[in-house]
Amino acid sequence: MLQLLFITLFKHYRRFLFVNHLEGSNMPKILRIFIWTMSIVQLAAAGEHSVTVSTGWLEHNLQDSGLTILHVGRLESYESGHVPGAQYANLPALILMEGPNGNSHELPSLAKLDSLFETYGITRDSRIILTPADERALPWAARLFITLDYLGLGNQTALLDGGLDAWLAEDRPTTTAVPVIAPSNLELAIAGDVLID
Repeated sequence: MLQLLFITLFKHYRRFLFVNHLEGSNMPKILRIFIWTMSIVQLAAAGEHSVTVSTGWLEHNLQDSGLTILHVGRLESYESGHVPGAQYANLPALILMEGPNGNSHELPSLAKLDSLFETYGITRDSRIILTPADERALPWAARLFITLDYLGLGNQTALLDGGLDAWLAEDRPTTTAVPVIAPSNLELAIAGDVLID
C-alpha cells in the first residue's frame, strides 16, 4: 500500500511538473502532497507504529466500539458501498481554498478541525482507519493522515492495506447504510514534535 501510495504521488508529481512548465500554477500544491506522502513513508520506516492494517484485521475488529473508519474518496463511491461502519470523510472541510496568507490548501483553524473530528466521534482512545476508495483517493488519504498526525492522533491512525479495492477483491462485507455516530468531546492540540520553527 505504501509503495502504491508513493508511486501514485510520483506519477502525479511528474504530471504536475509538466503542467507547471506550461502554466506555472500547480507546483506548490503537488509538492505539499508529495511531502505528506513522504512523511507517511518516513513514519513507517521509523517503525514508530504500523501505518497499515490488513483487510483481515479490519473485518475481525469491525465490532470494536473504539474503531473509527473513514471512507476517503468521492461521495458516489461511498454511497455505492463501503466498509460497514465507515463514515464519509468530508475532505473539503480539511482545507481552506485561500488561507489567511493567501495560500491555497492551508489547514483550517484548530477549532474547526476539532469540531470536524468530533462529528466523527473520534476520541483520544479511538483507533482510526482510513479506507481509500481507489487510487485517486490516495493523495487525500495522505492529507488526512498527516492532518491527524499534526493533531497528535497519528499514532492511532492507519491506512487499510490495499484500500477498498482490496476489500472488495476479497469479497468482504460492504453496506450502503450510513452509521449514526454520537459526536465526541475532543480537545485537540497541535503536536509539537511535527512542527519545524
